[in-house]
Amino acid sequence: MIYLLCGRVGSGKSTFARRRLACPCLSCDTLLLRLFPPYLGERHGEIQAKCTAYLMDLAVELAQNGSDAALDFGFWTRQSRMEAKAFFAALGLDARLYYFDPPERLRLDRLQGRDRAIREGRIRDCYPMEGGVREILDARFEVPLPSEVDVWIMG
Repeated sequence: MIYLLCGRVGSGKSTFARRRLACPCLSCDTLLLRLFPPYLGERHGEIQAKCTAYLMDLAVELAQNGSDAALDFGFWTRQSRMEAKAFFAALGLDARLYYFDPPERLRLDRLQGRDRAIREGRIRDCYPMEGGVREILDARFEVPLPSEVDVWIMG
């Protein structure tokens, strides 16, 4: 099984994967922040696409060897969700979309706590959402249609 974790920043995707799924959680943010400087400027999209392709291939390898994998990419656009499902289906692999849709106050509280943990150096695999970044990213998110979602998580 390949879990496609979909939701806005701070919706609980990574926490759910770490606590509830007994499989590797493959995250572009973690890979980018561990291998590159935090702000790549114009190259961010290009490098993120390469990280995404690498992690998709790794998920295939894990699945073909009998392991589950969670892809913690956010899957912010309908196109990215359709492409991921089609990619895995073409290889005969089961991929299910888990959509995280917590109450807005809970999400904002999580982000505030996460930003504090980043500033204090307690976590290093997340981007800070201060200075309007969250609003910019939220505007890019396309809420999935009910027909796209296999599992809906509200908390």
